[in-house]
Amino acid sequence: MRTPEMQAFLDHLENTLTPEYIPPKVFGGHDFTHVKQLISLAKNRIYRVVFFNMDEFEAAAWLHNLDRAAGFQNRISIEGLGSVCRLLLENSPFGNEICERIVKAVCEHSKKDDEPGDSSLLVALRIADKIDRFSPSGILAIAAHSGMSYAAYDPKHPFGYTSTEEGKLRSTYNNFFRVLEWYGMLPSDQARALIHTQDLWLFVSFLRRFGEEISRHTGVSCTVEEDIQKALGDHYNQLPTTVRNPSN
Repeated sequence: MRTPEMQAFLDHLENTLTPEYIPPKVFGGHDFTHVKQLISLAKNRIYRVVFFNMDEFEAAAWLHNLDRAAGFQNRISIEGLGSVCRLLLENSPFGNEICERIVKAVCEHSKKDDEPGDSSLLVALRIADKIDRFSPSGILAIAAHSGMSYAAYDPKHPFGYTSTEEGKLRSTYNNFFRVLEWYGMLPSDQARALIHTQDLWLFVSFLRRFGEEISRHTGVSCTVEEDIQKALGDHYNQLPTTVRNPSN
């Protein structure tokens, strides 16, 4: 049961950071609704595959996109993300060891792969951050975030996506496949099963229709299914039949 002291601190953290997580202070997909969705996922789904402390998770969720918020970027560039997080946790009921676990989870949640020794908090945060994109709001978030930086697709070379490293994306089409690759990066089949089948179907079906539209406009042969297979790797053949079959 959460103590009144802990609830008061988490409420304070939410009230402090929500104004900083409202567009245009952050790109779409990194706003306060994303944070609240991670917390909802943790309460309703993530707990099935990872044991973690919900108080710690909630604090980490509010801090995990701090470096995306315009109001903190200059400060973080000078002091470092970890130091700014520690200051925001300074008057919390968490002990020093727990604060360091939260800070580590925040600083490492975007790394490519899980590693031995990762805390259950970090694993849970990484799972939630990934599966939140496999949803209707996730599709909107990808488009909103990319739309400020990239064209929808490359008219000359729309298919056969190249690098999905965030700093090397060349189109919103690429960015969708960056996220689709996360499906295979989830740490277990149990974690992948947390994505609702209908949401996964919607995500993959959107990409198929997007590819068909691009093909019509550019006259380039549509090879979106090959791109989907490339992004999913061995997991492609393990998808539910309704998701794997392009005719559905």
